Amino acid sequence: MGPYDTVQLQSTNPTALSDWLTANGFAIPADVQPIIAAYVQEGFDFLALKLQPGQGVQAMRPVRVTSSGASLSLPLRMVSAGTGATVGITLWVVSQGRYEAANFPNFTINPSSLVWDWNLETSNYTTLQQQAESAANFATWQTESSLDISPYQVENSVLADDASNDYLPIPESDAGDGGAGETADQVRQDDLAAVFPSSSSQGTVRITRMRADLAHAALANDLTLQASSDQSNVSNIYQVTQSINAPACPAIPNPCPPCSGSSGGSSGGTVGSQGGGTTTGPAQPGQQSFGCSAVPSEEHGGAWLELSLAGLLGLSVVRARRRRNKAAR
Repeated sequence: MGPYDTVQLQSTNPTALSDWLTANGFAIPADVQPIIAAYVQEGFDFLALKLQPGQGVQAMRPVRVTSSGASLSLPLRMVSAGTGATVGITLWVVSQGRYEAANFPNFTINPSSLVWDWNLETSNYTTLQQQAESAANFATWQTESSLDISPYQVENSVLADDASNDYLPIPESDAGDGGAGETADQVRQDDLAAVFPSSSSQGTVRITRMRADLAHAALANDLTLQASSDQSNVSNIYQVTQSINAPACPAIPNPCPPCSGSSGGSSGGTVGSQGGGTTTGPAQPGQQSFGCSAVPSEEHGGAWLELSLAGLLGLSVVRARRRRNKAAR
């Protein structure tokens, strides 16, 4: 299969399976032996893959495994083989509704808890994420987003690039079962067809993105999924409404003290910019109006501050009138 040698294995004897794996160059850590024994006892089959001789890591590519039935699970126990103290996993669930972990606690980050730091030009999103994970001993799943999306949106984005950038063709010699092989584009189409069957192409699907940084101890149980009791959307865009260390507004002296008592005041205006803005409200008669406020943006950290001196136009008109009056005298 592509650059891999593959063997599908089935055993009722965990020792025999471990012996075969060891004899064929698969390293089995001591703490993984009981996991293999448990899978064998539960009736699992195994798929063993390794790179063919002469193939380097550059030849590696993703492997798609499909199975019949509606068992929504991820075999985390096998993930524990070769991992460190924690392992980060991102999981996308494509379905007709929002899903969540059934045997792990779940959490989301409330956008109202986010705070933008103007000095650091970042928010506390990662801090809140790590605090929630630490409180659960790194055995929890975050729902980062859950949105109803047309399959065409995803397909159009995927198909916009040349297939050879992300996929390798399957030569006839590797197709197996007498297959004719596939081009890179055909391999990509197979992926899309597996994710979005024809029954889902007529409307929208719910794509839920889940994230976890799991401690090694948390990998002792496979992840099982269930429909969430909360089927509301979770946006993938988090709007920050609080900030700290906002840049100070520049001090603006009153440019026309004698005009403060006149009846012909200037009108204020409002301007803004990406990531931040300045705001001037309408001026009262006989007053100049200046003000600014800095607000965080969801897209840009370092905001540009602009100041609109709307009253200067009125000031120049007053001075021009005075010059004309003097000339008339």
